[in-house]
Amino acid sequence: MRYLGSTNNLTSWYIIGAELPLNKNLTFPKTLEIWMNFKDNDWGMEKYRTQKTQHIFTMEIIDLRLLKELFIDLMRIYKNDFPFAEKEDFISHVFSETISDLTDLVEGEYSFLSEVHKTDFDVYYKKCTRNKEYIDFIIDADKNFDYYKQYAKKVLKLIEDLDFDNLNNNDLAIIKTKINDKAIEAKPIFKPEMIETIFDLLKDFFSIEQQKDFKTFLETGNNVNEKLLFLDNGNRLADAFKQLKNANFITGCNQSELINCIEKNFKYRFRDKVKNYIPKYLESIISTNKELCKKPIITVKANSITKNIISR
Repeated sequence: MRYLGSTNNLTSWYIIGAELPLNKNLTFPKTLEIWMNFKDNDWGMEKYRTQKTQHIFTMEIIDLRLLKELFIDLMRIYKNDFPFAEKEDFISHVFSETISDLTDLVEGEYSFLSEVHKTDFDVYYKKCTRNKEYIDFIIDADKNFDYYKQYAKKVLKLIEDLDFDNLNNNDLAIIKTKINDKAIEAKPIFKPEMIETIFDLLKDFFSIEQQKDFKTFLETGNNVNEKLLFLDNGNRLADAFKQLKNANFITGCNQSELINCIEKNFKYRFRDKVKNYIPKYLESIISTNKELCKKPIITVKANSITKNIISR
């Protein structure tokens, strides 16, 4: 709790000169590597080299209703630890850096710099007046800077409107944040314009009776009532999801959440047996850059998906 005030709790930062995370399969480090290489080698980026860049950041868009519940839970915890605190103490202790950075995002003069090649991200930047170094802000290419600016305004208003004094101290801290009495669970969002293609390429690996449920899963990302049986080796389906995730045809969840989703919604056939997925098996396929699947069903590239002609 005591360290939250010195951190912007809604952004991921990379300070120039620090080491990149070892897991390059994560979206942000992978994008960072491409972007920094471009900045340091493209002739048009000469004035924006990483030597002249202070840091690079991105911001996670969290549902405002969920965020409000998280903030309320933070207030409960804080009031339990500091029973004589005022709202100003809570804001300073927990949100000081968050407010400062979000205010800078709203009021700062950011300009479009470039797209990040071979990804679905764009970069905006601003120049610090104090040290003349650049700050880069990486955003989803299907959104624009105003989208993030407006979101930052909403979050600042949410913090401002927190009712610290009238919080019910008898309430138990939230263990799982709930909205409309349903626990929030991350789910995969398949790129809408690719759903029909994904379905056509994969549907024959499910029984005719389950193909409709598979299509619904692709369209909604919701858990199915009964696990869908993949009529082949489990690594082929896991590899397909891995490729779709790496190409940003699946968004809305991280790798761990995708693994959890596959485990909950699919099973597979191995020889004459039906087997359930287990997390360790899925992690060995999805959380690595190694190509473990010898017979992938599909090949996913930046803007296309093709089916490999390999018999089952």
